[in-house]
Amino acid sequence: MKVRSSLNDQTVFAPVLVIAFFNFMFLFIVLIIFYSFFAVPAGYEIRMPIMATRNLETGQVITIRVSAENVLFLNDKVVTFNDLKRALLKINIANNTIYVQVDSRASMARVGDIWEMCKGLGIAQVKVSTF
Repeated sequence: MKVRSSLNDQTVFAPVLVIAFFNFMFLFIVLIIFYSFFAVPAGYEIRMPIMATRNLETGQVITIRVSAENVLFLNDKVVTFNDLKRALLKINIANNTIYVQVDSRASMARVGDIWEMCKGLGIAQVKVSTF
């Protein structure tokens, strides 16, 4: 003879399932909140040369211009990035002033490339303006 309980199996496990569901949801919400604290922003840190805007220039003025189409000009002559680097290596940069004129629609990545190149060449100051 089998003894039956007065409680149904569903009524016994219903509170346990509700508690498990709330525990899961609480854990899920906590993970989402902590994920936003530990998320790493995209990109990388670039240490740029010091930018100056108003100093007395001594020596030759070198102008690098970046057009809206990201075309590079060195003293109003079209150059590639490698040609620009070779030209700046030939020039005595210590007593020259370097201006970078950037079109407002130009890519900021191109300006970052120029700054990184100037940093690598040991240029202490780069003057930047937009047109």
